[in-house]
Amino acid sequence: MGNDLPINAAYPDRVEIIDALYRLVTGIDDNDPALLMSSLTSDCHVDYQKAGQIMGLSFPVFNDRDAAVETVLAIVGPLDTLHKVSTSRVWVNGDTGHMTAAVEAQHFPHNNRSRHLMMNSRYEVEVRKEDGAWKISSLVCNLVWFDGDPQVLVDHLPK
Repeated sequence: MGNDLPINAAYPDRVEIIDALYRLVTGIDDNDPALLMSSLTSDCHVDYQKAGQIMGLSFPVFNDRDAAVETVLAIVGPLDTLHKVSTSRVWVNGDTGHMTAAVEAQHFPHNNRSRHLMMNSRYEVEVRKEDGAWKISSLVCNLVWFDGDPQVLVDHLPK
């Protein structure tokens, strides 16, 4: 979908769709698996692979909510992390939709401010209603730029 399409979502749907992304990033920031799981469909597609490659890291593509939540929280959960979401645009077609958003993520090792990683990305998000709530069925992170040390994300992982 191009950004030239008119925003056609009714206000309540737009708010609930954007909230799915807020649940995702807050679940990551708060290391809250239940909140993170509530943002994703059971068969979600989550892709941080290209973002990782740009930073010299290797991240898998997930096609399963449990694996995505477990791995993302293993990587980011031990860190002090804060995400900011802005410039969200939403399109809806019945019980499915599409959203784009700018997402900034700041990552620091816990109790160590000498190293950091800041990422600014464009998220391409597909959503659908599942169990009466809007949830993310596909998320692709398109990294625009980063600053700092990407190893912050992986140094604490078992070798």
